[in-house]
Amino acid sequence: MAKYYGDIAKATKDVLTGSFNYDNKITVDTKKSDGFNATGSFVQKGDTPTGTLTTSYSPVKDVTVDLQVNQCGKITTTLAHSGLYPGLKTTLSGQPIDPPSLKLATQLYQSATGIKFDVTNYTAPKIDASVCYSVAGFSVGGTGTFDTVKNTQKFAAACQFKEDGVTYAICLADQFNTAKLSCVNTVDKTLSVAAEMVYKIPKSDFTASMGATKKFTGGQTAKLVVSTPVVADPTPTASMYVSGEVMSKTTGSVSLQVDKDLKYKYGVQLSMKM
Repeated sequence: MAKYYGDIAKATKDVLTGSFNYDNKITVDTKKSDGFNATGSFVQKGDTPTGTLTTSYSPVKDVTVDLQVNQCGKITTTLAHSGLYPGLKTTLSGQPIDPPSLKLATQLYQSATGIKFDVTNYTAPKIDASVCYSVAGFSVGGTGTFDTVKNTQKFAAACQFKEDGVTYAICLADQFNTAKLSCVNTVDKTLSVAAEMVYKIPKSDFTASMGATKKFTGGQTAKLVVSTPVVADPTPTASMYVSGEVMSKTTGSVSLQVDKDLKYKYGVQLSMKM
């Protein structure tokens, strides 16, 4: 059952696009018993290396404070509180030296209804809002964005239905200019198979994707996805992903994508816990 709008068709997204990462990344995570933990990461994206250090501290129950510093000295802070009202979580984030970057995000889940309302840049607000209602395996929702500077609106709607381990979903995105039809079958706790058809209405473009993800008893995960435009001369693209434990307290993953002309891209990630 979907709690929020972003959860509709999420199971399909997890199979077809989740986990894939074509950057090279190393992450080191430390966690202390006093509620403090720190995470450092180094990312090689193309020819551009980046690094971040994130610290997180929970001074009291339901309150979390995060501080992130990147390689340029840019500081971003986040304050989250989830105990103001049952089902409500409020998050304030941004750069202290740049007040217009502040973002206030609220989410509320009550009586099978999930609502999210975000406001970014209070000097020229950009507003994102969504709602989702679920009952008896059926979920329906909508989302919209209003930019006061560009005076533009974006909106989408979606619904899904789950029965006997199979979830079907329909989404109308991009101001209803893109239609998505998907389904995912959770065969068992270790295997999921998904398919999606995307139709861009103005261009009459069809794209089809199929994929599967498998979890093994040793903790490894493998995934294969094939996507192609539905045309007379299709140009399929295959995406592969594997992950597992490399050594004690260290997990690794590899993503590889290859097209019809054997052009490829890949990414390797390592995550270490101390």
